[in-house]
Amino acid sequence: MIDNDVSSTYGTGNKILINIIVDCTFAFVFCSTFSIAFSQIAYFGGLMLWLFLIVRKKDNVGKTPLDVYFIIYLYFEAITTIFAFNSFDALMHIQKRLLLIPIVYVVIRFADSRLLVQKLIITWFVSAVLVGIFSAVSIATEFADYSHYLKRFGLYNHYMTIGGLSMFMILLMTPFALHEKTPMRIRFLSIIGIGFILFTLLFTFTRSSWMGVIAGIFVIAVIRYKKLVAIIVAVAAGIAIFGSPELHARFFSIFNPNDPSNAERLQMWGVGLQIFRDYPLFGVGDVNLMALSRMYSHSSFGFGHAHNNIIMWLITLGVVGFVFILFWFIKIWKVLWNTYKKSQNDWLFESFTLGAIAAFIGFHVNGMFEWNFGDAEIFMMFWIMVGMVMSIKKIIERNKSGEPAK
Repeated sequence: MIDNDVSSTYGTGNKILINIIVDCTFAFVFCSTFSIAFSQIAYFGGLMLWLFLIVRKKDNVGKTPLDVYFIIYLYFEAITTIFAFNSFDALMHIQKRLLLIPIVYVVIRFADSRLLVQKLIITWFVSAVLVGIFSAVSIATEFADYSHYLKRFGLYNHYMTIGGLSMFMILLMTPFALHEKTPMRIRFLSIIGIGFILFTLLFTFTRSSWMGVIAGIFVIAVIRYKKLVAIIVAVAAGIAIFGSPELHARFFSIFNPNDPSNAERLQMWGVGLQIFRDYPLFGVGDVNLMALSRMYSHSSFGFGHAHNNIIMWLITLGVVGFVFILFWFIKIWKVLWNTYKKSQNDWLFESFTLGAIAAFIGFHVNGMFEWNFGDAEIFMMFWIMVGMVMSIKKIIERNKSGEPAK
């Protein structure tokens, strides 16, 4: 329980339930790095209790800059489901995505003081470090197989999902490791975490997540830490010197269109664009594309999704939905950037918002080669991050206005 923090932050509602919801929020964030089952039990448990308080008019849902976008997205998904290639399949997919959106509101509501934000960030980082250590030890026990690309690390999740989660945590931790005012224990935690998680990421052999990390680190270097370029060069040199030939080959295959997995993706994208041409306005709905892709490829070649966010948005939501998604992410970017600019007098807020900007860029680079918008674990982490930034935004605005905490 976090009674002292809660009692000072919340003046209304059932304090026992509020404490339980806060604990559920912390448990949810802690489990988000390794288990969708445990994280969703905690998330939905806390969400149901909060809805109970809202129905009893003991609490309320605050406004956010993204409210209109969430509502429009709901309408788009409803329309595309009605006209979907397979309406039942579309309904099964969209309910998973829509149920994750309240994460933003839960995080904003129950981490609405600086102390709670700091504790939630530390909780997230501790979980990621523990998972990183566990993963690194697991890889070390079979290092010969992993180093020669006979295995890809996917012990507790699919290796692509682990790659995406690792990318997020590395980019969120990096500004904390570099900020001159970060307390030593948090800086140490971040540095240790980056080391173990980067080691894990390498042996997922997930190239799109590698590219996401590189893009995100570059953004951090450009915005604030020019010296980071030297660290990138040193890490790259270490991997070049000590990495296995298979690791090198996997990296350079990124640039080879004839690589089997690259060629397969190009084929997916070609078939996907054919589907889009026949359903240009509202797409085919949020469905599994296996049957439809086989129909369009005129062969046994098929895929459930096209390993590219942009092409998947065009296929599933059409050009109308795609344009909306584009504006939605532009709005999220503006929230991240504006909050970062307002937080530069606070090491905690500045570091997290800068890491979030980097992770936002990494997410979209990763999404050029994966359907990470459709990966519940990845998108769950994305909404936690966005919720944290909007909580920070709310705290900064409240402090400036002199408004007392709830």
